[in-house]
Amino acid sequence: MKNLIGLYFVDNQQLEEYTRKMIDSKCSIFWWHQLPAGREEIIKNLEDLLNKQGYFYIYAIKNKTLYARYKIEGFLILKDPFSDDLPEDWKDCDKASEWFDKEKRKKMLEKFIEDDGEKKGKPKILFKVSQAEIINKPINLKGVRAHIHPLYKEDIDKMNGDPLYEEDTSKMNSEYINVMGKTCHFNSLKLEEYVINSFYNALKTKGFVILAGLSGTGKTKIFEEFVKCFDTKSSMLQRIFKEVMKKIAKNIPYFEKTIKEFQEKYTEDYLKNMKIVDWHDTRQGLVYDLEHGKFKDLGGIAGGSAHKFSIYKSTSSNCTKKFKNENGYCYDPELGDSLQEAFNNLKKYLIKLRDLALNSKIEEIEKLPFPKHVVKWKLAYLWNPSLILNIFRLEDLINIAKFFCLECKEFTDCQKKLKNEKNKYLKEVHDLIFTNFIYEPLVKELWEKGKFKNCFNLDDLFSILNHIFISIRPDFRDSKSLLGYYNPLTKSYEKTKLLEFIINAVKNYTMNGKKADPFFILFDEMNLARVEYYFADFLSVLECRRFKDINESKENKSFVKFLEKIGFAEEKLSENNYKFTSQSIKLHNKEINDIPQELFLPPNLYFVGTVNIDETTHMFSPKVLDRAFTIEFDVGSFNEYIKDNIKNSKNNTVAKVEKEDFTNNYSEIDTELKEKFKEDFINNGEFAVIDKGKIKEFCTENKKYTSKLEEINNLLRKYNLHFGYRVFDEIIMFLYNCKNSKYFSYKDLNEAFDLAIKMKILPKFHGTRQQLEKPILELINVLETEKSKEMDFGKIKSIPLIKDEGIEVELDDGKTINIKTPYKYTVKKLLEILYRAKTTGYAGFM
Repeated sequence: MKNLIGLYFVDNQQLEEYTRKMIDSKCSIFWWHQLPAGREEIIKNLEDLLNKQGYFYIYAIKNKTLYARYKIEGFLILKDPFSDDLPEDWKDCDKASEWFDKEKRKKMLEKFIEDDGEKKGKPKILFKVSQAEIINKPINLKGVRAHIHPLYKEDIDKMNGDPLYEEDTSKMNSEYINVMGKTCHFNSLKLEEYVINSFYNALKTKGFVILAGLSGTGKTKIFEEFVKCFDTKSSMLQRIFKEVMKKIAKNIPYFEKTIKEFQEKYTEDYLKNMKIVDWHDTRQGLVYDLEHGKFKDLGGIAGGSAHKFSIYKSTSSNCTKKFKNENGYCYDPELGDSLQEAFNNLKKYLIKLRDLALNSKIEEIEKLPFPKHVVKWKLAYLWNPSLILNIFRLEDLINIAKFFCLECKEFTDCQKKLKNEKNKYLKEVHDLIFTNFIYEPLVKELWEKGKFKNCFNLDDLFSILNHIFISIRPDFRDSKSLLGYYNPLTKSYEKTKLLEFIINAVKNYTMNGKKADPFFILFDEMNLARVEYYFADFLSVLECRRFKDINESKENKSFVKFLEKIGFAEEKLSENNYKFTSQSIKLHNKEINDIPQELFLPPNLYFVGTVNIDETTHMFSPKVLDRAFTIEFDVGSFNEYIKDNIKNSKNNTVAKVEKEDFTNNYSEIDTELKEKFKEDFINNGEFAVIDKGKIKEFCTENKKYTSKLEEINNLLRKYNLHFGYRVFDEIIMFLYNCKNSKYFSYKDLNEAFDLAIKMKILPKFHGTRQQLEKPILELINVLETEKSKEMDFGKIKSIPLIKDEGIEVELDDGKTINIKTPYKYTVKKLLEILYRAKTTGYAGFM
């Protein structure tokens, strides 16, 4: 029950135009004049879908073609389309004003309503569309009425005998791998595919993963490459800024040379003696150079009417309204009664403008009536580039300032505030790099169309990332090492980078709710100190439940106080952003301004720890292992490693050449796939959650896995190695995510189950040979291993190897046998533990 099918037949361009508008919009309001067929059942199912997964799809069909699909995040049944109120969170949608302003709504609806007394055209249901995509696939429909008629996909499949439409996940995966191979560099990791799959699905399931293995096997590298797959607004802008710096820095000498040419040519004497053809003629003159020629790249003023130049050459007898035409030129009569008089006066203004610009009299320039606004400011900039930033449109300046958390209304005020802000944080960066960054297509889209929920502090350009790297030191004793402490001498809180990072994650979740960005924490060398000491508070809080509903969160006074301390009023809480931990980490008990007394953790935090095992490190306790997924990293073939390095170095050379022109390289497919990837990873806004409903659903459909877990646990109970409900839930949730993952899935679910057993059950195996031998041998038998009953594993001579679908084991008598098992990773690890216990007397998972 994931998607709803909506049938929508049209024979004109309305559907296509409407869909393309929705693609360009943050959200849209879509209405229909009929309620779904079988409406009570369908409407109930729609509500269930929204409650369960937060969205459903309506598919748009025309001319036997599945043209598009719309992601629906809300709907409203209308009793009176003229007066019913719409949800407040629809106000940001495209053309929402036509619905929220009831006078405008009335005029709009009257155009659609049929004048036959029955008013069939009156809207009866509204949908909030958050995303639209064009599919354009042919389909075969029989016996379906030609209007919206929601049915479940299975019903339409039965009707036609063939599937209506299946997402081509293989194509999607290949596109994803191609793009992510470039942006996340997964293809550069020397890791088995199952390791990458395990990392993704384990982190998605639990939010806490331990990576164990030798140094230099890719534990830190997989984290570094993985976080590149996600774009926070900050990380996206950082990457764009760095690329712009690289590109524009090369062109700064050219730009400076061009400005110098302008200044050397357009002197006071030149302006006094300038002829009208020097001002503007067909494809030449200063007017042409400013808008389309050699000075074009020093600040855009293209578009709009030519009247901004006050005098311009016209290719027809028609001029801008109120302008006069003389000898093929149009001119503003406010400059003079004739073309010559107007041009003479314009030259006087240009000379005055030059003088004011050179003397940095920005307020006086503002008062000059000619030339018109954008032309005046571009000329002033070219005469004195230090005067202003090369942004000449007032509406752009206002929007850009707003984007950077500044308020202004007048041109000079906006310029001063924006330039001060730039110099405050990016003083060493050339102004041209900054303005080129602002006009990069993806950045421009953010400020121009208002596609941001909150403004962006310029100091965040390099300070807020979606990940943080914490090196664990042996002297870490408690949570103060991670989160800081109150200093009674200074009467202030000594905060840490990790605390600031977590508060940024809190702010991101509070502002964005289900669309929040995931934030990742890497604890490097996690077991250099005792995890149970310094990470104890996190372990406890992460395992407590989250607030069950918004009312519970609002009733928790400590939580409300926590939100207020970091800048959010209680009213900011909604159905989308209340799922914080119901328990908190205590920081201090003083009344100080900047740091809250308690820390509640948001759901968009993910923890990864790297582990090396040697004489300088500490073993993990069952308490820690029970709360995480543990993934082993091993070394592959050195020959393959060398071959791949040679291949990748060649590919990287090509990539550097292609990256010179950055403007179009940051493609739409890149951001679109990243958005889909993020949506999949964060479980459509639920984040890492153990969903009892999904666990029940999976267990009902896949009983063999629950039976096998029951059998394994009954065996391990005899040796006090059994596991509880938490481990059971996490294994089943992991399998559910693997089964439904669009991006990182295994060959089959058996492989995922095998790895889940290894990651969640085997880490508890540690002890002497006497303690471990019997449970290991019995567990191998339970895992349906061929030859396991007649084979004497006590004679194992070396660590076994995985070969194809089996395991190669060398025995003391020189024989080598191959074991066939559907649980090759688990059995191989069990035999490895047994071998180490045999040779050293003691062994464990790590």
